[in-house]
Amino acid sequence: MPQFLEIIPPDSSLKRIVTVCGYPKNKKRQYKHSNKLLIHEHIGHYDIDTAKGQSGSPIYFLQREMDYVHCYVVGIHKGSGDSFLKSLTQSDNDIEHNIGVLITKRVIEQID
Repeated sequence: MPQFLEIIPPDSSLKRIVTVCGYPKNKKRQYKHSNKLLIHEHIGHYDIDTAKGQSGSPIYFLQREMDYVHCYVVGIHKGSGDSFLKSLTQSDNDIEHNIGVLITKRVIEQID
């Protein structure tokens, strides 16, 4: 039987809709939001509504495979990435994306 939750390293061509799900500090229930994942090296950025307290939440996508749904975790939510993203784009405009650390081969090796 396949596992429901699996950690996979993101592929640079991965442009999927991902979800961040967690328990924000100011909410009394689980909260989730989804949008497209953009990748820059080991950092994923996404325009997903999050709040304080959701740092450490998984970044994942669901995929139907045969007769079950599989959950693939591709990263860990960090928080607001405004200054990081401005440095990438060399823009003075406000960028309201969040960022997360992607689970790369190197990250997996550090966990083991």
